[in-house]
Amino acid sequence: MDAAALDRVLEHAAIRVGETVLDVPARAGSLTFAAHERVGDGWVIAVVPSVSHLEDLRRAARDAGAPGIQYLLGEADVLPLPDASV
Repeated sequence: MDAAALDRVLEHAAIRVGETVLDVPARAGSLTFAAHERVGDGWVIAVVPSVSHLEDLRRAARDAGAPGIQYLLGEADVLPLPDASV
């Protein structure tokens, strides 16, 4: 997804500082990192479908110095989160 498309998605989501945002499926992390910039001291929960995606995303976050991201293995139809938690 290009930068303009990311901005449009995040503008429509109306993400505010301090919120918790869910990115499903996170995969490469472009939306994860863009949302992370907007939440400030909030959290982004990145749900990835495989261990390899998880490792890649964690490595990219570490390289980018992006704290405040939680990583979970899962799929959109079976989220590893309690109902109404995000």
